[in-house]
Amino acid sequence: MRRLRAVMNGRAARLLLPVVATTAVYLAVVQPLLGLYDENARMLADRRMLIAHLRHFAATPASTPSPEGAPLALAGGSDAVAIAELQLLLKNIARGAGATVGSAEGLPPDSEDGASHRVGIRLSLGGGLGPLISVLSGIDAARPLLFVDNLQLRAASSGQIDMNLDTYAFRSE
Repeated sequence: MRRLRAVMNGRAARLLLPVVATTAVYLAVVQPLLGLYDENARMLADRRMLIAHLRHFAATPASTPSPEGAPLALAGGSDAVAIAELQLLLKNIARGAGATVGSAEGLPPDSEDGASHRVGIRLSLGGGLGPLISVLSGIDAARPLLFVDNLQLRAASSGQIDMNLDTYAFRSE
């Protein structure tokens, strides 16, 4: 009986050894390679989508320049009025581009030379890549002149992008 058990244990060990070795190779080599393959496939799909967006953006005509007589600075009796005007202008640009306006917060005014004040808005937007690029293009083409600072982009859920930016304009006295 003992001899039979010894023979059976030896056979079981010989049959089990290849199964254990195959499992170890799969877990140590094959599974990490499959994970790397999936990660690279996702990255490639993201880059293909970005290329499609960039091609679409390159195919759209550039925005028309503003008329020569357009003011370069905000008009307003006070900094608060100029900030409200800037906020309205930025919200109209964002909505026209198809972006979602999350929040708009006035930034403290700054006087550099005494003749003009710099007023600003911190704006939070959401949307796809195309609308957010259109927002930046609209800011670039806007009159009065607008200046972007502190631009931050974050990937959000369902392929959307969150964009935070500070936008400044000058108010003439």
